Amino acid sequence: MLIKPFAPTHYLDALRKLSDRLSANHPLKQELERQWRSIEAGDLGEKIIVDTLGQLHPPEKYYVFHNLSLVLESKIQIDILLLTTNFAVVFR
Repeated sequence: MLIKPFAPTHYLDALRKLSDRLSANHPLKQELERQWRSIEAGDLGEKIIVDTLGQLHPPEKYYVFHNLSLVLESKIQIDILLLTTNFAVVFR
């Protein structure tokens, strides 16, 4: 069961728009495009995992959380958390 479904990285569109506004020879353009492609590839991988986990029909209940932020002694971010009554799996 998907509790927190997939959502793309919130600032991905901003990186793309900023890169589009820079001239082709701007010193930061290549770095912004590299960051944008890296984040987009990560989002695609996470979406595939979340979609696949959402199609499972195991004998016991399970919960899937995408991009989960927790505040313990410090703030942590988990890309994907699969939680059952017997175990938890963290996907990075």
